[in-house]
Amino acid sequence: MQAQGLLRSVVTATLVALALVALLYALLDAFLFDESISNAWRFGTLAALLLMVGVVLRIHFGRKLARLQRAAALPLPVSVALKKLQDHSGLELEDAGNPVSLVDGVVAQLKRLQREQLSLDEMKERLLVAERESMDQRKRLSKEVAKRRRAQAEMLKLSSALTHAADAVMVTNKKGHIEYVNPAFEAITGYRREEIIGKTPDLLRSEEHDEALFKEMWETINRGEMFRCELINKRKDGSTFHEEKTITPLKDAHGNITHFIATGVDISERIRAQEKLEYIAHHDSVTGLPNRVLLLDRVQQALVRAARENEQVAVLFLDLDGFKAINDTVGHHFGDRFLGEVAARLQSKIREQDTVARLGGDEFAIVLEGVASMTDVSNVARKITSSLAKPFLLDGREMYVTGSIGVSRFPADGEDVNTLLRKADSAMYRAKQVGKNTYRFYSEVEGEEDTARVELEQELRRAVERQEFVVYYQPQVSIDTSEVVGVEALLRWEHPEHGIVEPNRFIPLLEETGLIIDVGDWVIREVCRHAKGWKTMGLPEVRIAVNLSSRQFSKRDLVGDIARALDEYDIEPKRLNIEITEGTLASKIDSTIRTLEKLNALGVTISVDDFGVGYSSLNYLKRFPIHKLKIDQSFVRDVIDDANDAAIASAIIALAHALKLDVIAEGVEQLEQLFFLSRQGCHEVQGHLISRPISNRDFIRWIGENPKVRVKRAANM
Repeated sequence: MQAQGLLRSVVTATLVALALVALLYALLDAFLFDESISNAWRFGTLAALLLMVGVVLRIHFGRKLARLQRAAALPLPVSVALKKLQDHSGLELEDAGNPVSLVDGVVAQLKRLQREQLSLDEMKERLLVAERESMDQRKRLSKEVAKRRRAQAEMLKLSSALTHAADAVMVTNKKGHIEYVNPAFEAITGYRREEIIGKTPDLLRSEEHDEALFKEMWETINRGEMFRCELINKRKDGSTFHEEKTITPLKDAHGNITHFIATGVDISERIRAQEKLEYIAHHDSVTGLPNRVLLLDRVQQALVRAARENEQVAVLFLDLDGFKAINDTVGHHFGDRFLGEVAARLQSKIREQDTVARLGGDEFAIVLEGVASMTDVSNVARKITSSLAKPFLLDGREMYVTGSIGVSRFPADGEDVNTLLRKADSAMYRAKQVGKNTYRFYSEVEGEEDTARVELEQELRRAVERQEFVVYYQPQVSIDTSEVVGVEALLRWEHPEHGIVEPNRFIPLLEETGLIIDVGDWVIREVCRHAKGWKTMGLPEVRIAVNLSSRQFSKRDLVGDIARALDEYDIEPKRLNIEITEGTLASKIDSTIRTLEKLNALGVTISVDDFGVGYSSLNYLKRFPIHKLKIDQSFVRDVIDDANDAAIASAIIALAHALKLDVIAEGVEQLEQLFFLSRQGCHEVQGHLISRPISNRDFIRWIGENPKVRVKRAANM
């Protein structure tokens, strides 16, 4: 449609041009030649006719051209067709004066243009196809470029990663010649790249591994498999380092091995840390000696060797005598240094193949291998005790200890580690019993006694858990008034099979094992509970004497525990009397004074038990807040027949009077003893003459029946 409109416009413009020419001609003829108007009219009429003819022709040929154009289905715009018409035919607007020729030319050109249009369409189609192919090609090229760029970026990242990696990377060819190492490899090994390229990894090999390892490595990687191991390699400077190595075969597209990539991690720090942890786990932190764990392992190894070589092994169990006093006096820090000096002396007295170990506290064990005779063991034991008996000099102080040693032998005394240690410990206990600073070999007879002791200890521990202990009471009577003024709380063990166990059988073991602390706390609370019950029943509010061992007395919060028990059961402090021995007073004097002063301030009274049998000293009687002395029954027992005992008892009573202290005698079983004590001015007595120790229930009944005991002063008899 656009081509048709354009063609019409061209024809119309041609006709208008012709009419304008005729009109111009008429005007010029009229004005310039000055002819009559009829001539002008003539030319005007001629111009009008020409214009009309032009219009008619334009309409006629325009319709024909339209039909031709529709028939030809001209695809191009008219402007383009005319342009091509002018380019190919040379037709110019000057030929517009011949309309027929113009139309024929146009028609001919249209047909030619139609043919050319078909050629152009084919060309256009081919161009479109080519363009599509070009576009596909560009896309493929674009993808390939992007792929190569990504690959290049990956290579750059890989290269950067290798350069900055902390792990050593080494690439070798199939024959093992090095082709690449990264900076980490240079830093770890000390070799520069130019020094190592072309060489083999054997340059790093130390003497720590045998050929079997490297043979296995080559067999594995040549099969195309990965190989991992830990190596001790050698640096350029000759020092060694631990390396966790991974070797991976690199294959081509056909599966053939072309290179090997080896990565290594320097694990030297980790190995050192593991070795340190292992050392800590198997050595004593104070002395640096092997601990119990390592000792057991070494003894086991020694027994295996001895059995194979038909030799003897001796196990020595050593306990220091007097170390606790040093530790308590100068502190644990000084005590640790002292133990280090002891360890050094022990090591100086044994052979290189023997072992000294610290078991804990002040206990040591010594393992002697390849023993020819027990005489050799005795010589070593004597050397050790003699060495320990010499003074230790630390910070200008001379410190003294001794050592008690027990010895067990393989295979005579046992064939396993635990048995030998147990029997050596038992023998050491015997060495302490005979006076310390000596040694004893294990014997079966003594061992049986020790076994019984161990069994008793286990039963005692179960007794604490099962609450098999009970408190008995022995009345204390005033000689002046015959009234019951107090009771002494005495611990008894109600064994489920053996009945009541006497205290002399288990109290020392409670002391030794430390169980006395828990049992002593229970006794304090139990007597307070009983006292509250007596008060509720309306019984006389008598004083209760409780014995405290030296281990209890050294307890950190002893006074606080006593105060809480008194407060819980609403018992007046003055009703509680604490009995301690002279031995307790003589040890740790300063701390003992502080504890006694706190008890005195609380309102609790203090008695010295078994006075005269220990470290009697008038000095501590002046320094300590003491209220009463108790004469030991060993003096009372023979006071009638033994003049010395009578003199001692009299002196104690006189001393108490002089210091304005109360005095009580225990173990009174005869009237004669009571009369003697009464004549000397003793204030109170207790013993079987008054009453045996009885249970709480029996005491309630007894005091209800005997509010006063019929005893009188001998002076009145």
